[in-house]
Amino acid sequence: LRGPGKMYSQGIATLALSEALGMSKDPRLREPVERSVKFVLEAQNPSTGGWRYAPGQYGDTSSFGWQLMALKSAALAGIEVPTPTWERARGWLDLVGSGRHRGLASYLPTEAATPTMTAEALACRLFLGTPLDNPAVREAADYLLNYSPQWSRQNLYYWYYGTLANFQ
Repeated sequence: LRGPGKMYSQGIATLALSEALGMSKDPRLREPVERSVKFVLEAQNPSTGGWRYAPGQYGDTSSFGWQLMALKSAALAGIEVPTPTWERARGWLDLVGSGRHRGLASYLPTEAATPTMTAEALACRLFLGTPLDNPAVREAADYLLNYSPQWSRQNLYYWYYGTLANFQ
């Protein structure tokens, strides 16, 4: 994949392949999913646990979410994802976390929390197995209650992740 958003494309393509494998159990999909997952694993920043526009970059929460969803789907389809990958991913959420319980999230660690990034981070926390009664989960959910979707302020990215987080 080429271009400035290649990790977005990689994450979404890996997610689609992983979902197809998980739903169909078609053995012809296993090798393409394994190769795609291998690329995502190798692209994770080893010190921050994040992903960004290109492999190895520092990270941002937006790109991070697509990679994490792809890996979670792949794992559910039977593809091995090493434990250190999940641990580094939790580290990214810690870096971008704010609020009393670190449940709010920003695009980059130096920025203020936003509803969109908080919704994405909340979905990711839940995919990583964080319990529903965890204070960070509760803090994020309570925060998001203040930002219900409004037609006058359409933000489809927020609506996507907000819906996904609430569903989880």
